[in-house]
Order: sequence, then C-alpha cells, then structure tokens
Amino acid sequence: MRENSPFIFVGTVEAVASNNLPGIPADPNDALVRVQHVSVAPSILGDLTGRVLTVRLTRPAKVGESATFLANSWVYGAEIGVFETRRTAGEQLSDVGRPAINARLAKWDTAVRARLEAANVVVTGQVSEVKDAGVVERGEGTHWSRATTEVWRVLRGRADATVEILFPTIGSPRYRTAPRFVQGQSGLWVLQTAARDPWAAELHRTDAYTAIDELDFHAVSAVLRVEALLALSTGR
Repeated sequence: MRENSPFIFVGTVEAVASNNLPGIPADPNDALVRVQHVSVAPSILGDLTGRVLTVRLTRPAKVGESATFLANSWVYGAEIGVFETRRTAGEQLSDVGRPAINARLAKWDTAVRARLEAANVVVTGQVSEVKDAGVVERGEGTHWSRATTEVWRVLRGRADATVEILFPTIGSPRYRTAPRFVQGQSGLWVLQTAARDPWAAELHRTDAYTAIDELDFHAVSAVLRVEALLALSTGR
C-alpha cells in the first residue's frame, strides 16, 4: 500500500461498471462512490463530502457497500476520478489504514507550513468576480486571470476589504496543479505579492497577489487545521 495516498475517504458504492467521467468509457472495474467523510484529499478540490467520485477498483465491490477507500489521483475536472489502492470494510480504518492517514497528514502539514512561512498575506474570503487579466507570461505564453476576492478575515499580513488574486489559466505545464478560481468560491488563500514571483515578470502590480501552488488555496473545511499550522509557523 502507498503510504502517501492523496485520497483517503469513507464512501458508499452507488453503482458498479459505471463512471461519470466525460469522454472516458466505463470500465467493468469502475464504480460510482458517494463520499461520506474525507480524511485526506487535495485541498485544491474543496470539500468532497457528498460528491460522487469515479473509483477504478482493484477488486469487485457491491452496490450499497460502505468502505474506507485509499486512492491515487486520476482525473480532475468537472467530475473526479481516482485509482483505488486499498479498501477496508466499513467506516473504521484498519491498523494498516491509520498509519497511511498519519503519514499523509504529516507530509501535508510540512508542505503547508512551508507555504505559510513564504506568504505575504493569508486571508479567508469569497471570490466576487473573475476576469481575464490580459497578461501573457514572458517566454511561456501563459494566460492569467484575476479573482477579485472579498476578505472575511486576515490571518497574516495586511489586506484591504478586497484583494486581487492573479492565477494562471492556460499555458505552461509548470502550472498544471495551480488552483483555478470561480465566482462564489470561498476558502482560505495563501498569497504572495506578484512581484515576488520570479516567473511573473509581467505581473508587477503593487496591489496584486499570486496563488500558483496547489497549497495556496484551502477549502473552508480545512481552515481550522491551516490556522493551527499558521500559529505554529508564527509562534503565536
């Protein structure tokens, strides 16, 4: 079993030999699984509770079966697909599953603390508007958008009632895992001033920030854990 499984969640099988991934034919090993509880998942995907994921199974499952799934990433899009690596019956993790969660969370905590320590501003809020920034990154042709975000709380640094967050949309594979934002999206942002991003030579706006790492955005469900890590990083 992979100790760094990016997905660990409790779910119930709703259909077998079926998937909800556009353009990907259903496989006999596919199952539609409704998420009941998330222990570990990429923050970029937001809160997955209640979502139906496509799981490519390693062994047969029955409709109505409830289990804890450990899985690797597969498809991130309008719908989400994962590759199962291990499954334990019911909602209780086995002695094998618990170390996997602990190892993954420890790795996640270390990575998040590094982003927090490098940040200029950390805020919670909600995106009120997204516009094409009309910016092409020099030498790479990366297009950027600007998310105007209403600030609810400032957890680090100083910020106005709204902040402008620049993020890449189309372009370099280097930004494959960068978060993309939409109007109405809420959560926690870990931000750096655009001028500090060595790759963003065209984005030197004193009132703008960048969010280019997958750990620069966290769903509302992860805010308390990120706040605890921020307190450790700042010694509060």
